[in-house]
Amino acid sequence: MEKNSTIHRIKNVTIFSITLVFYNLFLVLAIFFVIALFPLLFWNKRFTDLLKKIKYEAPRGKYLLHGASVGEHSGTLPLTNILNDPIYSVNTTTGLNKLRGHYVNASMLPWDLPLLSYGFIKNIDNIVLFESEFLPNLIFIGKILGKKIYILNGRISQRRFLYYRILKGFYKELFHGIGNIVVANREQCNNFQMFSDTVRIIKNTKYLNLTMNEKRSNKILLFASTHSSDEIFIKMLLDVLPAQEFPIVLAPRHMGRLKEILHNFKNFNPIVYKNINVLKNGKMYIVNSMGIMNELYENSFLTFMGGTFDKKIGGHNPLEPISFQSPIVYGEHYENFKGEYELILKLKLGKMIRNPHEIIRLFNENPFRNIPMERYKKVLEQLKPSIKEIKILFNNPNNLKDTKYL
Repeated sequence: MEKNSTIHRIKNVTIFSITLVFYNLFLVLAIFFVIALFPLLFWNKRFTDLLKKIKYEAPRGKYLLHGASVGEHSGTLPLTNILNDPIYSVNTTTGLNKLRGHYVNASMLPWDLPLLSYGFIKNIDNIVLFESEFLPNLIFIGKILGKKIYILNGRISQRRFLYYRILKGFYKELFHGIGNIVVANREQCNNFQMFSDTVRIIKNTKYLNLTMNEKRSNKILLFASTHSSDEIFIKMLLDVLPAQEFPIVLAPRHMGRLKEILHNFKNFNPIVYKNINVLKNGKMYIVNSMGIMNELYENSFLTFMGGTFDKKIGGHNPLEPISFQSPIVYGEHYENFKGEYELILKLKLGKMIRNPHEIIRLFNENPFRNIPMERYKKVLEQLKPSIKEIKILFNNPNNLKDTKYL
């Protein structure tokens, strides 16, 4: 038995080593490509973000919390007080600016090459990686340097799970020795257990500071975080929707699509959204600015969740509208937040729809009328992790028991 285990470990180490060599070669070529194209693409924000990742300032501190961008760091910011002013790192300028807007110590993470990773983490004691930021060199160098590594809110999407299975030996060795892989639900636990036997369940830290918010009014129908795939459905819906006694507001997931959306919905005479107080019934408004979603959620009688009509996207977080007591409707693809959507459905605060006629029927039946606030609170209560659990994780993880999820 021990001999077989040793053989498997040698096999995994060999696969890991070979794959890491090719991974590093690819990154080096990518950097040369970025430098070569700089004169042509210096105006492109995503491109200049990649160039900035070559230069970095080495942080110094007890904890480094790394998330890809803004979404992942909604799970890190609640840990600021628990971990005594940790250092944050991110992959994008947008994420960096958002973090600094919260007055935290934040840096851009360099390219995941051995020397750059070593220089960046050499003065850090603990590395906390969020969701699916499994950076091979950062983890490998961290283990060599004896850093304690955590994966928090760990997530492997169903779409990418096949890719992980193909590279099973690589990921088994990558996760080997990481004793703190924490996921938010049983499905993710099953995914990670293919690669590690040190997986535990704790509710998502994104929801640590989750609170109920005041409801202002029920005057708008909101389409939130939409993509082009959702907007095809929305156009079909608007074609069959009777004359509206309410304003319709569409807030795309990515800003900068205003011209495209205005053109696609030209038959509905859309107007650029400016202020919640000047909306008129029967009119359609397109949002083209950030930072106003709370204003929209607190005034919506129903929120259509974008990203749920495309398997490649897999849905967006439904907790924001729920925290403003706005029931939701959504499509069939909510894999990214399966537990959250299923809990909302169970408490009758949302409904899955497959065609426009189902939402018309929903308007006629009005099943979300007069829902008590207590029912919305149940969602938050069942998803919120305890501060005690988080403190035990970082101070004495052996005493931590898996939390019951949903």
